[in-house]
Amino acid sequence: MIQRNQTTIKNSLPPVVTHLEGDDYSVYSPRSGNTYTARVEADGTTAICDCPARARCWHLGFVEQAHERRTLQSGDRVLANEARGPVWHTVLSATAKRVYTREQPAGFAWAFVLRCERATRRREAA
Repeated sequence: MIQRNQTTIKNSLPPVVTHLEGDDYSVYSPRSGNTYTARVEADGTTAICDCPARARCWHLGFVEQAHERRTLQSGDRVLANEARGPVWHTVLSATAKRVYTREQPAGFAWAFVLRCERATRRREAA
């Protein structure tokens, strides 16, 4: 019973993403115990890695999310999950654990962020 619970917990853990340098990241997968290297492409929206998967890896979403958080700048927007539903916030600054916005100067945890949108992407679309 204890062994089965430990295996369930291990398989439910998300991968651990560590920034190496530039656009390179290290991804540790608790499921397999392997470490892979991933790189976010220059456009900032796609990532590739050196794992043996032939299709898109399940952990690349975590790499792209870590890259978005690391490169977030003042003026960008985040879609935050609030009690009244998802609401867009304009970013003032961000740390590893919190996002500070005009609408919520006290900040909130990254766990509430559903999506990020760059100010430059909004200008290009207009």
